[in-house]
Amino acid sequence: MTETTGWTSPPVGPWGCLTGRRARALCEDGKVRAAVATAEPDTFFSVPARVTVQGRTVSGFLMSDSDGVLQFLAYTYGKNGHLLKPTEEGADEH
Repeated sequence: MTETTGWTSPPVGPWGCLTGRRARALCEDGKVRAAVATAEPDTFFSVPARVTVQGRTVSGFLMSDSDGVLQFLAYTYGKNGHLLKPTEEGADEH
């Protein structure tokens, strides 16, 4: 069974306030996680957000792919951005 993604509390109107809104988003490691919008969008295509991985906050942004799936992409320069990188099969996990 595939988990669904999307806003759990959608904004009202086309320019509704997004800060603090929660969503279910597909992360880079293939898992669907709860995400929280952290600021108003700075572009038309993405919303700054955060997720929690292994008890740590990972900052990044939410965007929709061409199929309408809400995705979370971590900032690569962020302190915990490495936590969402997919692991290679056969690699040792620490």
